[in-house]
Amino acid sequence: MNNRSAPKFRPAERIANSFSEMLELGVCDREIFSSILRSTLVHNPDYIGVWNVWEPDALDGCDSLYRHAEGHDETGRMINYWQRRGDNICLGPVTKYDEGEGPDWYRIPQQTQKMQVAGPYRYPVAGANILIMSQVAPILRDGKGLGVVGVDISMELWAEEALSGSSLKLSNVIDDTMAHGCVLLDDSEAVVHCTSRARTLLERHYNLSGALPVRLPEELTRRRGENQVIPSREPTRQPALSVRRVSLPVQSHSILLVSEDEEENSLTAPLTPREKEVRYWLSQGKSNEEIALILGISPHTVKNHLNHLFDKLGVSNRYAAALSESN
Repeated sequence: MNNRSAPKFRPAERIANSFSEMLELGVCDREIFSSILRSTLVHNPDYIGVWNVWEPDALDGCDSLYRHAEGHDETGRMINYWQRRGDNICLGPVTKYDEGEGPDWYRIPQQTQKMQVAGPYRYPVAGANILIMSQVAPILRDGKGLGVVGVDISMELWAEEALSGSSLKLSNVIDDTMAHGCVLLDDSEAVVHCTSRARTLLERHYNLSGALPVRLPEELTRRRGENQVIPSREPTRQPALSVRRVSLPVQSHSILLVSEDEEENSLTAPLTPREKEVRYWLSQGKSNEEIALILGISPHTVKNHLNHLFDKLGVSNRYAAALSESN
């Protein structure tokens, strides 16, 4: 990522680098790695979760000994997920990391070997399905990706704190850690709260100065797609402004995620080769079942790829995905 878009705070990368250094020293005790994750969560109350996912037998070659152990699943892979439940810290396994060919928040940092910001997406945290954003960094050794480390922030908690007027600290954490500005809108499209990064970008692209207006320019709020590049009112200004809209269960509110186009490009994953194949056959009018037969995968996996496609392309249906431009 370029300096302009890079998060100011990079906790996931710091932990991942520490894990790589420990491996170089011959340290592969799972309890030590787990204790580092837990300590990070304990000392950072604005995080809702801290976790890691390792490739099969990549840590110590002993996955078979840890099947169904605490913080593990039936594979025995090191997938500890320390989660915040109120004032308590609890341990569970990371889930959904192997759906289809792996979700973006795991597969992309692992394949690109670069830190990414993922989300917002819904994920089960401490028994509740929470809308979160994640900073995710790869664990590298000898040029090979061995796994990833992630840090999660609850966007719902940020919205709740914004509504109560006490969200400044969490707003700063989102700005500095997730490299996106956030604007909270109520059900009438009025601005409830705006982070510093979002305010700066809106001032830059829309000549908004001082206090933000009660309502944003109509071209920002009328778009409903998940990914929209909004032309600046300053036509010569580059990069363009990127705005993503995410619905919240909190009093029918929504969030606008604001970044500049070069930031968005550095943080948003491109289509994988398999996703491009699925989109091609989709454009040929093939059903999920037909695509599955052609590619030799299950219809369920095709559906997962389509969900990823919709998210990345900012569309909500098959027709729009088939018509969208290739990236």
